[in-house]
Amino acid sequence: MAGVISVVVPIYDVEDYLEECLQSLARQSVRDFEAILVDDGSTDASAAIASRFAAQDERFRLLRQPNGGLSRARNTGIDAATGEYLAFLDSDDVLPPDAYELLLGAVERTGSDFATGNVQRLQATGCTQAGFLAAAFARTRLRTHVRRFAPLLEDRTAWNKLWRRSFWDARGLRFPDGRLHEDIPVVLPAHFQAASVDVVGAPVYRYRVREAGAPSITQRRHELRALRDRLAAVEHVHGYLCASESARHRRRYERSVVRHDLRYHLDLLPEAGDEYRTLFMEWAAAFLRGAGARVCA
Repeated sequence: MAGVISVVVPIYDVEDYLEECLQSLARQSVRDFEAILVDDGSTDASAAIASRFAAQDERFRLLRQPNGGLSRARNTGIDAATGEYLAFLDSDDVLPPDAYELLLGAVERTGSDFATGNVQRLQATGCTQAGFLAAAFARTRLRTHVRRFAPLLEDRTAWNKLWRRSFWDARGLRFPDGRLHEDIPVVLPAHFQAASVDVVGAPVYRYRVREAGAPSITQRRHELRALRDRLAAVEHVHGYLCASESARHRRRYERSVVRHDLRYHLDLLPEAGDEYRTLFMEWAAAFLRGAGARVCA
């Protein structure tokens, strides 16, 4: 069943969380959506849970494929989507009941290319504000842009957004296959490419901090692969800005990299292995030399 919103849900071995995730989607105040569930070769009961939702609710559709990673699963879902708008929901996370109502109301009112909303961290003790996004979402701002509102440089995730499908297709947006931190090279260029963006101050997404089982991608920053892929994502965005934007916006991004991307891994260096530390130090030194003294300061 097609809907105005196509919600792509990549699924891989999340049997402990999937039920709550899909229930939060089924209970959205916006009823007109299609949920494209992409089972990415799960080895647990995830596929059975997804199949049950698809059998009970005609808005839910299950696709299956061999394991290929998050980006490939998302891209499969995008290719199958028919809605006017695109949304992404990771299968261990949860939506507030009015998430898509808030985002859809904004873009329908303004005609912006996408709407982006505030994010909470979900733990057993409850929900708290995601600190790295507090400044960007302190209040609602309609028809704004990253060039005018620099805190949007920290807004790098695909899942707290409602994307106009015509914008997504016109820009040829795809998630990079086989990479961690796959949102960064998609979302940040999209912020600059958009004519305008709506910022919704209310929470529209709750990302889970896993306290049991396999760690989520955001909890794997100690892995060498996570560092490599983070640096590759930064280089992709930096290259895009060097080619397409002014020096002012490039410097703003460089300061953001130092404040957030590098600090995200810096705290791990005392426990990291030699290869991890060497990669970090050599890359950071080269980046800072190119960025200049003001960014270093």
